[in-house]
Amino acid sequence: MAIIRVKTGAISAGDGTYPELRGTRKASLTKQDTGGKYEEATYRANVYSVTTVGGGVQLATTQLYSTTTATFTPILAIYNLLTNNKAFSILQAWCSCTQTPLTTGAQTGGFFWVSLTGASITNTNTATPFNMYTLKASGSSAIGIANAALLGVLPTTTVPTLVRPVSGMLQLTPAAASATAGLTGNLPIEDVGGSLIVPPGALLGFANGISNAVSSQFVSAGIVYEEIPL
Repeated sequence: MAIIRVKTGAISAGDGTYPELRGTRKASLTKQDTGGKYEEATYRANVYSVTTVGGGVQLATTQLYSTTTATFTPILAIYNLLTNNKAFSILQAWCSCTQTPLTTGAQTGGFFWVSLTGASITNTNTATPFNMYTLKASGSSAIGIANAALLGVLPTTTVPTLVRPVSGMLQLTPAAASATAGLTGNLPIEDVGGSLIVPPGALLGFANGISNAVSSQFVSAGIVYEEIPL
C-alpha cells in the first residue's frame, strides 16, 4: 500500500529522492514557485544564448527575407545538426534597430523569424553559444550564425520559410529627413517561452522585412534557448 505523506513547512530534496508533499498549518496542500521561471533549466546548465556583438549587425539587402538560400544571410540564427540527439526550445529573443542615421529619412524593420528544415549546412560558429550557468562560451551543440551566408546547404532545394514576426523596435520613415528623428524606447525582449522549437536539421533565425541598406544602420539581436534531449 502506498503511503502519501504531507509535511508542513519547507521541504528540500536531492535528485533521485521522493520528497513529501508540502502542507500548510491548516492541514491543506500548498505549492509555490521555488525560483525564477528559467532557474531550474539554467541550473542544470541546459540554457544558452547567442547574440550579436558590439554595436550590432549593419543592415544590408542580403538580410531581407528571401526564398533563395544562396542570397539570404540571417541577421542571427541557430542551427541544429541533422545528427544531434537534442532539440532547442526557444525561451527568449530580441531583434531591434539600435542605431540609425539621424539625417536620413529611411525605414527598416518588420523583423521576422525564418526557418530552414531537414537541411545540412557547413557553417561554423560566428556567434558562439554562451552557457547561462557556467558563464562560458562552450558546451552547446548548436551552431550560432551571425550575419553570415549559409554554406553547403543540402538538399540544394531547401528554401527559407517565414515563420512569424518577432517583437522589436522599427525605424519608421519621417515625412522628411530630420536631424532630430531617432530611436526611442527600450530594447524589447520577447518571452517566447518554448513556443518555438528547433529540431535536428533545422535552422531558426531573423530576417529583415524592409531594408534601404542605409549606411550606419545597425540591429542588435539575441536568442536564449534550452537544449532538451529527444
